[in-house]
Amino acid sequence: MLILRMSRRPYPSDVDDETYLFMRPYLLLAPEHHPARKYPLREVLNAALWIARTGSQWAYLPHDFPPYKIVHQQVLRWFEQGCFE
Repeated sequence: MLILRMSRRPYPSDVDDETYLFMRPYLLLAPEHHPARKYPLREVLNAALWIARTGSQWAYLPHDFPPYKIVHQQVLRWFEQGCFE
């Protein structure tokens, strides 16, 4: 399976291909190509992992990730659905 990468430089916190393929079924609350999805699921996950790894505040999420409000809302949905249990 081909995994598309964003054009940004990777962060050490980015999820690797094998881990992402394992996690993806648990994170898909809506189809990956759902019309409401504006940003790739993997980039939203990478942004959440960056926050978790650095301990930064949401508003300080680097600009090469999806907007922090989008990432924060998705992370809340994942937690509400028990995706990380």
